[in-house]
Amino acid sequence: MDINRSRSGLYENCVSFGPGCRLIQGGPWKPGARGTLTGESVIVKEMKAAGFKWGGEIEGLQKDFMHFSLEGY
Repeated sequence: MDINRSRSGLYENCVSFGPGCRLIQGGPWKPGARGTLTGESVIVKEMKAAGFKWGGEIEGLQKDFMHFSLEGY
């Protein structure tokens, strides 16, 4: 499930978020901006408490800040 795609995009080449990450879907991720999902967001905390995994914590080359999944990423 994707939430707030326009402010929480999918990035590749992104082991750790920074200038080398390339946005490939959705809008730019700007922590601190209204509507941007971060590890401290109420939505992220509640979804994780309900058993969902958050795409902003994917290990490897992608970060999918809009994505939540029960089965994995």
